[in-house]
Amino acid sequence: MALRNFRIRRKVQLTEVPGFAPKPDEFSKGSGLLHVAKLHRLLQQNYYFEGNRIATASSPSFVHREKETMKMDTETIANTYIDLWNETDEAQRQAMLRRSWSAEVAYRDPLMHAKGRTELSGLVAGIQAQFPEFRFRRAGASDSSGDCVRFSWEMGPEGGEAPIAGTDVIELDHSGAIARVIGFLDRLPEGEQA
Repeated sequence: MALRNFRIRRKVQLTEVPGFAPKPDEFSKGSGLLHVAKLHRLLQQNYYFEGNRIATASSPSFVHREKETMKMDTETIANTYIDLWNETDEAQRQAMLRRSWSAEVAYRDPLMHAKGRTELSGLVAGIQAQFPEFRFRRAGASDSSGDCVRFSWEMGPEGGEAPIAGTDVIELDHSGAIARVIGFLDRLPEGEQA
């Protein structure tokens, strides 16, 4: 039985397409390369549509490239977040919020909360007024799970020891904008409590 894919404009033999590609842990010892070679042959015979994730997801290089892209995205998201907290110009901060943050963004940590871009910008301005000599900086790498990004940060004088540190989890909306932030305080100055 043959079907025509109008986008690719070629026939596909559905009866000869194998089932889902096995997971790596389902390979018998030493058969992984044979499986990749078989997929390559099937692709050349046009049994799979071009760009079919079932076919390409079995390729180790595809999985590696996808992980690298996600890593770059998590780093960019974490840096965007830190940049907002360090931006002292109100107009620039509002532009940053419009560019990368949801209009209904929700922020919560043990000491503060904000709803929407205006409240969040006011919260940032309040922290900057309370600690005028302090700057936020990343502490370590970021990681992700689904549409959430987690990273740690420190706050202290530029070039000096940071008396405040925390870990934040950012949730992205369907468009990739920052929609929710849940903050955790890992270190506070002596005498302060969360």
